[in-house]
Amino acid sequence: MPLRLLTLLLALFCALAWQNSAEATGVKIAIFPLQDLSHGDDGVNWPLTEQLHNDLTEKGLEVVSRQAVVSFMVRHRIRVLGQLENYHIRTAKKELGVKLILIGSICQQKEKPGPALALVLYLLRTEDGKTTWANTADLCCADTRRLLGINEPKSIEDLYPLLSHNILSLWPSNLSMQAKHQRSVDIESAWLRPIYLRSGQDTLCSVKLRTTWSPNNQPEILLRIGEQLIPVTESTGTDYYEFSWRAKGPDGRYPVSLNTSWPDGHKQSLLLGSYFIDNKPPDLSLKLRGLLIGDKITFRNRLAIIPKMTSREPLSRWQITFENTDGETLLDQDGEGIPPERLFWQGKASNRKPFPDGDYLITMRVWDRAGNSAQAKEWVTVLRAKPKLSINASLTEKELLIDLSQTGTTPISFWRIDLRDKNGIPMGTKDGDTLPTKIHLPLASKDRNRQIQGSILVQDILGNQTRMQIKDLLSLAKPKEDKKEKKQTPNKAWVDEF
Repeated sequence: MPLRLLTLLLALFCALAWQNSAEATGVKIAIFPLQDLSHGDDGVNWPLTEQLHNDLTEKGLEVVSRQAVVSFMVRHRIRVLGQLENYHIRTAKKELGVKLILIGSICQQKEKPGPALALVLYLLRTEDGKTTWANTADLCCADTRRLLGINEPKSIEDLYPLLSHNILSLWPSNLSMQAKHQRSVDIESAWLRPIYLRSGQDTLCSVKLRTTWSPNNQPEILLRIGEQLIPVTESTGTDYYEFSWRAKGPDGRYPVSLNTSWPDGHKQSLLLGSYFIDNKPPDLSLKLRGLLIGDKITFRNRLAIIPKMTSREPLSRWQITFENTDGETLLDQDGEGIPPERLFWQGKASNRKPFPDGDYLITMRVWDRAGNSAQAKEWVTVLRAKPKLSINASLTEKELLIDLSQTGTTPISFWRIDLRDKNGIPMGTKDGDTLPTKIHLPLASKDRNRQIQGSILVQDILGNQTRMQIKDLLSLAKPKEDKKEKKQTPNKAWVDEF
């Protein structure tokens, strides 16, 4: 071979070697501790991790120190080896300044019957968290037997250099391409409010990205709702974007996506969430559990109020108010979410004072998540007045007649009268469930001069009670006038003259 050709080939070889070395030294890599599954999920193998560190350093790569990697793991509370979340991969790019991360797991390690090892490695790109290279290798002492047994590995530790050499034998040659910036979007957080709204209301969406781009490779950021594209309303110019628009359309669900479009035509779409347009108010009715007296729901001390909805719809809040006939609000109460299935009112105000007897308007209002409202109204009557009684008595030859009646309109539930003489000796008890009524008390001639006392209890259907004590029933009796006595009455003329 001519000397000139040999010199040219040697120069070309040196140039290629220098270029590969320059590419390698321009890439910074972090090696995370290898997970050792032979010792459980928390197992770690430091010797083999150090072996990979040394071998990659010899390849001309800039490898982050073990202390820096461990410190990074402690700061971010990384407790599981062999895998990394996208957030930690992106953060490692910023804090450690690395373009690549090497992680791996020892999936087999045994000493008997012969030392053996199995390893899997993954090379991750910090720009987008994608795996750019992976390889597996296994080795045992039987695979390394040599002539005369000279320098044969005898233990697991002896296999570390050989296994590292084997698995790195297919290491990618052009690492600069492996660490190349990719056109991708990684969302750190997205905020969409309100989720439920009526047509015509304003909506706001804010997005924070983990990905940033160089000024000459900045994509266009848009929000897509159906076929509508919403431009950025406010931006920090780096990783925060805000959109606002007026929601329109019929009732239904509207998906919201983030669209990115790069200068070279590459596009990407990521679903952020959905909002719902609801223009229909809830369907509400009100039922009162009291007693129907005439055409009015009436109660004394406890009324069950039952809100009814024909369709089960989530609600944001509710309110109930009580008004008198003058329209004055005497009591109101509200709450979040769906109202209780039953509300019990004792006819009292918030200060625990009872409402006066009368008619009151109960109004229930509800609001759904979109702000649509509905209301239902019912009148109710509070009645605590005691039954009013009228008692008359008349005396015949054989008995005492007692006429018992009421002057109120509330039906009677029951009544009872206990009779006794002035010494407390019982003379009889009568009861019933309707008024008016006549009570017949047989009375002998010898008893006509006795003092007869009475105790009367009357209760209406609402539970209102009246108790009366009569000291002398005979004094109420009006004996019938004798016809002969009427004839002896002086005539009118005589009376006038007198």
